[in-house]
Amino acid sequence: MTPTHDLNLAGQQLAKILQSGRGYVNLWGGRVGRPLSYSNVDRIVGRTQQRVGFHFTAHLLRHTYATLAYRDGVQLEVIGALLTHRSPASTLVYTHPTAEDLRGVLAERGVLEKVADLIR
Repeated sequence: MTPTHDLNLAGQQLAKILQSGRGYVNLWGGRVGRPLSYSNVDRIVGRTQQRVGFHFTAHLLRHTYATLAYRDGVQLEVIGALLTHRSPASTLVYTHPTAEDLRGVLAERGVLEKVADLIR
């Protein structure tokens, strides 16, 4: 299994725990519920690690979420808002774009086509 696949599995297990009512994450900070404490997040991550059989951190899961969302086409500004980043530069660090990702965006925007004559 690839690390991304493993972390997807961890994310699925974590989602099951949170949906079961044993944990609650309030992404919007509204009147219902309240954000989890660090110790509760650590406990949930620890239980999830036992279920999936490998070590990861909540922070690594956060990076993985940002990377997968970015690769699925979610705008950087939206990812940044969800991660509560003040700067798009901070969010970009979380997305871990590969050369393939960057090439795909450039091709999609027609940039590679425009510079093709320059590199021939």
